[in-house]
Amino acid sequence: MSGAARLCRTNGWDPLGLNLSIDIENDPTTRMMTKLTFTFAFPESFTPEQRQAVLDNAPSCYVKKHLETPPAVVIQ
Repeated sequence: MSGAARLCRTNGWDPLGLNLSIDIENDPTTRMMTKLTFTFAFPESFTPEQRQAVLDNAPSCYVKKHLETPPAVVIQ
């Protein structure tokens, strides 16, 4: 969650209490992940505008970008 925490620090917001959880859905047959749902929990002190700013920033997440365009996997 370093991107969200960095956004908070950049704007002078205290990120204490900002949490991210991930819900994983799997295909029962293949047991492969089919969906990841990222959910933020915000501190009570966050205004609606601050919450929206974090959500608007989420698409630029480093991990999300790599999941959408995965790197090559090399096994040696």
